[in-house]
Amino acid sequence: MFSEIPMTDVHSTTIFTNRKVSLLDGSFGVLYTPRTETNFCGILAQSEIFPQRVSNEHIHSYTVIGSIEPVEKILDTFKKLTSLTSENILHHEHYVWKKSIPVYNRPRQEQVLKIQDSLLQQKTSIAFFGNYLFAIGLKDLVRGAQSL
Repeated sequence: MFSEIPMTDVHSTTIFTNRKVSLLDGSFGVLYTPRTETNFCGILAQSEIFPQRVSNEHIHSYTVIGSIEPVEKILDTFKKLTSLTSENILHHEHYVWKKSIPVYNRPRQEQVLKIQDSLLQQKTSIAFFGNYLFAIGLKDLVRGAQSL
């Protein structure tokens, strides 16, 4: 029943730079709306979020999420948004996380309800919970666990 929940791939490109992106200094990152002229959903400031992972204070890393564009186009957009140049980009790594995030639509919601109803009718001791039941948030996780 879980396998019937529609899932989507997530693309990410981690970019290592020799210069800090001032726009993201001290932040978690930035999200872009579909109206923004970018070809991706957001940028995570990895070296700001996890400073203990940075062994060299002159190397910074940023992860661009949500683009299916070729890596060259992602890098070009990243450079325009951050005012960095090709010389500032030391290395990049691109990943495709297959079927990693549920599609938040009506069929997904109906399938989750079907799974919950099935568990309640069977009076089983099996419980399921996680970020992707109804919404993302601790309150929803607790509510989901209590209802099961």
